[in-house]
Amino acid sequence: MGRKEKYLILAAIVIVALDFTVPYTIAKETGAFVFWVGLTLLTLALGYFFTKSWNKNETRRGL
Repeated sequence: MGRKEKYLILAAIVIVALDFTVPYTIAKETGAFVFWVGLTLLTLALGYFFTKSWNKNETRRGL
């Protein structure tokens, strides 16, 4: 497992922990929906930056 994968796993653990704790504690009165929208955008951005180099690392194979 490379360094990049370790950071992704750590980010996933942090995102899951925030997903369970923040909406029911800090954002309880202000609205958890806005928090979840922001967390979703952050997750999508991390996924994009992690997977954008996959095509560069693999060799193209014919079908």
